[in-house]
Amino acid sequence: MSSERGVVQVPHALRVTAREHGLGARKGLVRNEPKRFPWGAVLPVGVLGVFLGWLAVSYAIEDQREQGAWYFSLPLLVLAAIPLGFVGFFLSAWLFRPRPPQIWVAWYEHGVLRHTDRGETEPYTWDEIAAVTRQDIRVTNGITGAGTHRPPASPTWPSS
Repeated sequence: MSSERGVVQVPHALRVTAREHGLGARKGLVRNEPKRFPWGAVLPVGVLGVFLGWLAVSYAIEDQREQGAWYFSLPLLVLAAIPLGFVGFFLSAWLFRPRPPQIWVAWYEHGVLRHTDRGETEPYTWDEIAAVTRQDIRVTNGITGAGTHRPPASPTWPSS
């Protein structure tokens, strides 16, 4: 979850729901960052696969003309298929997976709001919340490490 370090677009539904339920002034807001497609990793592999595929097809055509057998270039064709298969698998796995929702959690003087980009806004007053859990992520020198801070009680949200 990221905090309010920069400009965060607060959904209008948060303001409206907080006003409707009398939660008071907003004290803080956090939101998650759903993972984006890793173009930086997939694109170079795809370019390599296209280049190897072009090279393999060129050699296969040349072998067919000169020796009458395109299959002498079969190892190069298989080598080209490996990165292209990787890119195809990665793209299909990414495109057909369920998209994680963008979630905002705002805390107010008299309660908490949880809002998703799918239009669900759930208000909770402080009386309804039994415990709160906080999870932090520590980044050191570009290497992500997980550090967790948890109060003794586990979180409980009221069932809807």
